[in-house]
Amino acid sequence: MATPTRGAQQVRTLSSVLCSGVHSNERHVHQFQLGALELERTRRRREKQAALRRIQELDARLAHIDTLMRRRQEALSATDADADVPARNDDAPQSAEATTQPRRVVRYGS
Repeated sequence: MATPTRGAQQVRTLSSVLCSGVHSNERHVHQFQLGALELERTRRRREKQAALRRIQELDARLAHIDTLMRRRQEALSATDADADVPARNDDAPQSAEATTQPRRVVRYGS
């Protein structure tokens, strides 16, 4: 008896041996996915910590800016109160020079 030759249709491939190429039941696939998920979780936690630290720094800077603005406003109100403003007499006519106060110019930048 001669053994029949096998054709291409009779050759079993690796995909047919391993359930049509689906490797989801294999242990190493689950272990790899667990490792990848742990790495992603670690990366996301670090991103979150960095973002929270940045938010705290921004809040601190905003509080400092508010303090500086309050000091500047107090300084402006103190200079307004210290200015010698003559008492206004509505009955007496006043010249235009006496009623105008020096113009304040606020410049930002250097």
